[in-house]
Amino acid sequence: ENRKVHDIVAAQLPLLRELYAPTMAQVGLIQSVGNDSESMPIGRATTSEQLLEQPVHFQARQTLLQFLPLNAKIALLDELPGSQRARGIPAASLDYELSRKAQSIWKVARSDAQASAQLSLALHRGLNQLVQRTSLTQSLKGILSAGGRRSVQYVGSKLVKHFAR
Repeated sequence: ENRKVHDIVAAQLPLLRELYAPTMAQVGLIQSVGNDSESMPIGRATTSEQLLEQPVHFQARQTLLQFLPLNAKIALLDELPGSQRARGIPAASLDYELSRKAQSIWKVARSDAQASAQLSLALHRGLNQLVQRTSLTQSLKGILSAGGRRSVQYVGSKLVKHFAR
């Protein structure tokens, strides 16, 4: 099992929590539920086992959308139902368009959880597209700068490592 990402996140989790605590408190992530189900304020956690409760209602999600970077907002808008290509939308209008599209998801959903899941799926698809494009560009740059022979050696070693598991 590849635990590389898990190990990196686990090692940095206390710092990530400290870094994002003000933002999480602002968007409504104001409760932490520990193993004993006692609530404590965010930012006061002393262990990496702290669980956070997050509301899934529209207002909380709308606030989270505002914190997305510009390219993630564009990628999300491109994935939402009934959206035109978001690249031409002025940056100042992106938050309004995202809010409007998200609100339309909430109007037709049976529950906050269903609407939130639909929005999450669209964001996941949009970010996948964004990462795929960037990854492909980086790969091509790497091949051009390293040369064909070295690139084949690198890919070969990665494949051997992958299949050796």
